[in-house]
Amino acid sequence: MKKQAQESLGFLMGRAYRLLGKSLKEKLSGKSLNFAKEHYQILMQLGFQDGKHQQEIANCIYKDKGTIARAINRLEKENLIERRPSHQDKRQKLLYLTEEGKALVEEFPPMTKGIEKQALKGLDKNQIKAFKDTLITIYENLK
Repeated sequence: MKKQAQESLGFLMGRAYRLLGKSLKEKLSGKSLNFAKEHYQILMQLGFQDGKHQQEIANCIYKDKGTIARAINRLEKENLIERRPSHQDKRQKLLYLTEEGKALVEEFPPMTKGIEKQALKGLDKNQIKAFKDTLITIYENLK
């Protein structure tokens, strides 16, 4: 039973995800940033599209409101994001990257590319494509 659990899809994917997150956190800590994965995910979401509502980000990265609120407060204190009133509804605040936040987000692709290269070492292009296609299919099946 123990070996079956360690070979289950959920266990293997979770373990790989945690190690990818750990590697990213180590890269970010070299920049004097002690970020959790949620911080990185929020910054990346705003890098894709600035001006998102907190709930929209929570839905995109599958985290609860409380976790997102704490992470957003931290990023705001670090002067990486700012809240601005929505043009449609002044009561609603939207999140935007600051100039410092934009500069940091621009550094992410080289960092993540190195981590991805290390993670996929030993796999050929066909295996990598099949792996990514499989992950996309799993995601689509479960969403």
